[in-house]
Amino acid sequence: MLPAPDTAPTVRTCGILERVSLPLFLFAGSLTSLLIVASATLLPRLTRIEADGSLSSIDQLRIRRSQLTAHVHTQVQRREMLLLPLQDAIYDALKAARAGEGDLSLLQRKILAQAASLTSVPDAIHLDRSAYRADQKLLVLEGDVRHVGPHCMTLLAAFVDQLTKLPEIADIPNPVFTREDDPATGPHSPFSLTLHLR
Repeated sequence: MLPAPDTAPTVRTCGILERVSLPLFLFAGSLTSLLIVASATLLPRLTRIEADGSLSSIDQLRIRRSQLTAHVHTQVQRREMLLLPLQDAIYDALKAARAGEGDLSLLQRKILAQAASLTSVPDAIHLDRSAYRADQKLLVLEGDVRHVGPHCMTLLAAFVDQLTKLPEIADIPNPVFTREDDPATGPHSPFSLTLHLR
């Protein structure tokens, strides 16, 4: 009697699988263990890269890359703040303080115009220095009246009188008028005026 056609190939397949399974299992197990040992011992030695003067592993390089990326990002933000200060809170505070002070440059132009209008001699009233003290609302002017001969004190008095008429100036306390003789420039009147602003 002949065996049934369906059962014969199944018996052969099971026998082949039984014979091949042990060597296949041993091969897979030894390959897996060899790969584990190689990744734990051999690969870290082979995959070390010299960067920044020292040998680093892949994990260390990934950490270093993320640190550098974060550092570059913060530096770019700092650079943008320097390039675009309009977005900074300090700029807003400075603008508010400036708006509360008034226009000092306009006052300085008015003072220079008053000095120029008093005489036809150019640079007769010479301003050497001006210092503004915002907390006390003071403007200190230092300079010299020269090239007008013995009339330098008269011109200085007229200059102080014109300054007191400016609406931005509240008072000029105790102006001192002196005349000195210099062999190079002739008679001149140095001055230091403290202007109280409104």
